[in-house]
Formats: sequence, structure tokens, C-alpha cells
Amino acid sequence: MQTIKSIPTKYSGHTFRSRLEARVAVFFDQLRLSWEYEPEGYDLPINGWYLPDFLLKKNEKLKYDIWVESKGKEPTIEEDNKLNELACTTGILGGFFISSETFKKNYRTLTTYPEKVHFNGKSFYDHDLRAFGTDLDHYLKPLRYPLPYYIPFSKWYSLREELTPDDKGFILNYVNGRFDNGRYSPLTTYQIKELEQTKSKEVIEFIESNIAARNRIWDYIEPHSLDYFGKGDDDVSNVPLFKKAIEVALSYEFN
Repeated sequence: MQTIKSIPTKYSGHTFRSRLEARVAVFFDQLRLSWEYEPEGYDLPINGWYLPDFLLKKNEKLKYDIWVESKGKEPTIEEDNKLNELACTTGILGGFFISSETFKKNYRTLTTYPEKVHFNGKSFYDHDLRAFGTDLDHYLKPLRYPLPYYIPFSKWYSLREELTPDDKGFILNYVNGRFDNGRYSPLTTYQIKELEQTKSKEVIEFIESNIAARNRIWDYIEPHSLDYFGKGDDDVSNVPLFKKAIEVALSYEFN
């Protein structure tokens, strides 16, 4: 099978490794987001050397920094694990931007459904624009949330049972039992010592990671990280901004 080579592309003082990366940078600029290209490489303890594409920098528009990796197709499990471990190691969320087709798909959505719709009596915009800044699920593969220590995503669910073979539901039930008022309470020193009497260090670490991951999700989503792009599900005021950003990114003529 013949491999299609990426086209190095110059834009904004950078030489990007592919045309897709350059278009993503144009898109970020049109949304007035602050970004760095390949700011730093990392020698990850488990998954080795990794140089992420973009770092979106938090500012008045963006609540958190976000790693963004551009891919022409769905990432492999190895690529997914690298970005996941990077997020765990740096404490910065990360996600994949998948192909230029994503631009076209979302442009069609914004063009076809620019009005509010109603569901069960509640008014909301079919594609809440804040989602472009919260989990970026319109553009990015679902994010992995930073943990105190790294667990390969492919092992997340099976490891939970492998750590407690005599009671496979122990970790899940223990964590769920700590939910109160929208949060999962962290382990106290006394509770850690109590667990140490019957459970391994790995079980305790997994519980702490699970609690941290779940709380991190709520920290990230509430409030939205990009309230700049909309104050509610029915706020369509930035539809023109996103349409223009996509148009410019797709049509930009690079030198």
C-alpha cells in the first residue's frame, strides 16, 4: 500500500508538518485562541518520546490549557495512549483533531441548523457552541482526563477488576459510594490506612485516580471552559464566528 505523504506548510512563522496542522492553526486564529506549535517534547515513562502538535493556552476565552493533536484519521491505540499519558504527566487535558472532513461536517451542521430547536419543551441549540470549548467533541476525539498516575485507557476497566479478583466490583462500588452533592470525596489519611490493611497499594492508587478523574470532569465542564463562545444551550450568537473560522481555514491559500 502506498503511503500518502504529508505536505509541510508554512503559516504564521511556523513550518507545519502537514497542511491539516496549518489549517487547524488558521482555525484557532480565527477564533482568537492563543496557541503554541510543538512547544516541547516529552520522554514519557511508559510510552516513550512524544512531541504534541499544539498547546492551546488558557486566557480570557479558555479556562484551561489543552493539548491538541492533529490526525488525518482515527488515532491508533498507541497514539491514544501517548496523548493520555501526556495528559496524566503534565496535568493538562488533551484531545485529537480528526481530519479536515471535521471542518466540512460541522460547517454543514452550522449552515443547515442555524436556528433553535425545541425538545420536551426546552429550547436549546442543536450543537451548543460552548461544546467547541468544553470537550471540543465536535472537533476532537473524547478527552482523557489527567490522573495522579497513568493507566493505559485500554486497561482502565479490566484493571479495575484484576486488582480485586475476589470482589470485582469493589473499586467501582467504593468510588460510587463517595459521591455526594456532585463531587467524589477524596480519601482521608485515616481511610488510606484502613484500606492498606486489606488492599494493595495499586488498589488505593486506582481509587485515588478514579476519584480525581471524575472530579476533574466536573471541574472542567462546570462552568464551561469557553463561556466566551456562548452563555447557554440556546445561545446561537457565535454561529457566524464559527462559520467564518471554518470557511477561512478551508479556503486559506498557503504560500
